[in-house]
Amino acid sequence: MAEAGYTPDPSRCLCLTMELDLGTQSPLRDVDQASLTDAENIVCKTIGTVKEGDLKVETHQLPGADFSSAHSASETSSWWDKPLVVQLFFSADQTKVFVRTMLSLEVVDGVGALHATFNVVEYLENRGKGLKPEEYLSVPRFKSANKPIGFDPEKMAAHEKRLEGYSASFDASRKEANGKLPVGPPRCSDEEHLKPRVWTRWSDVTTPFKEFMGIAAEVQKRLEFEYIFYTVNYSPGVGMGVLPGVMDTLDHQKRTEGVFTPVGPPLPMNTAHAENLSYGMLWNNYGRHEPKFSAQVKGLVWNWTGMPKSFVPSFHCATIQGKSFVSSTFAEQDQRACAELLDKIGGRREVFTECPRPLPTR
Repeated sequence: MAEAGYTPDPSRCLCLTMELDLGTQSPLRDVDQASLTDAENIVCKTIGTVKEGDLKVETHQLPGADFSSAHSASETSSWWDKPLVVQLFFSADQTKVFVRTMLSLEVVDGVGALHATFNVVEYLENRGKGLKPEEYLSVPRFKSANKPIGFDPEKMAAHEKRLEGYSASFDASRKEANGKLPVGPPRCSDEEHLKPRVWTRWSDVTTPFKEFMGIAAEVQKRLEFEYIFYTVNYSPGVGMGVLPGVMDTLDHQKRTEGVFTPVGPPLPMNTAHAENLSYGMLWNNYGRHEPKFSAQVKGLVWNWTGMPKSFVPSFHCATIQGKSFVSSTFAEQDQRACAELLDKIGGRREVFTECPRPLPTR
């Protein structure tokens, strides 16, 4: 049964999957149900990012588990009862665990959910050592990073005017059957005829961060986007912003002033959302994190479930334990148009299967 006040909306289900290398002595190799329940209670009570009762931690057996199979696993029933579900899928030899976090963006923001996932692992590693939770549970940096802002209707009006302009100026004669998708709402007109999106992840990224941002800027230029969209975290809500390019997001004042939506949950992920963000590439930087656990992070992906095939290209990046992780999702035609640019991103690269949108089980 869903928690009181929680109404699951699959169009606002985000999935984050993290790969951890446990080594041979990790306490995570031996967790029981009591430890999972304790993790739920202690993380919520101590940190406060997630309300008590909103978190579920569970383990699953998945023969031959690897990153893609864990990320795309069909075990999604708990999400219908709790807005934040952290699932641990162990490899056959238990030297790796794939931690999939499914969350409702109506209740929890993505960065907050990622940090709650760190806290779960921190608890499971440190349980039984006689330490107080405050000694080993890390506190999210973002809790005081961004000051609340007021909603400016003129910024929203400017956004809507751009959408109208791109629709009015669309020239169907320029549309190529196998070329990149157009900019603006018309890119969504052939949704049902498009091939599935391409989801890619990079681990152990060797490309310096600003150089990676430069590659993203090249992708933006290749696909003829004049703007980028991004989010500013006001946990548990977010504000959507728009700026000319990814480099502009490095300027805190520009990043704040670019927000044009009210702070709150994002729009549902559907074709209307795809049309609303159709004139800019999506840039999603989760920042730097130093969790207090010994397991080594080897991978991380961001996946808003049920993303339309015509949705604009999206980059997600985060730095954890000093290592950079990147994931992207592109319409298949846009991916082909930018193939050699994406090849410039150095690191271990893998195309993965997207997480399924949760389906009702009753």
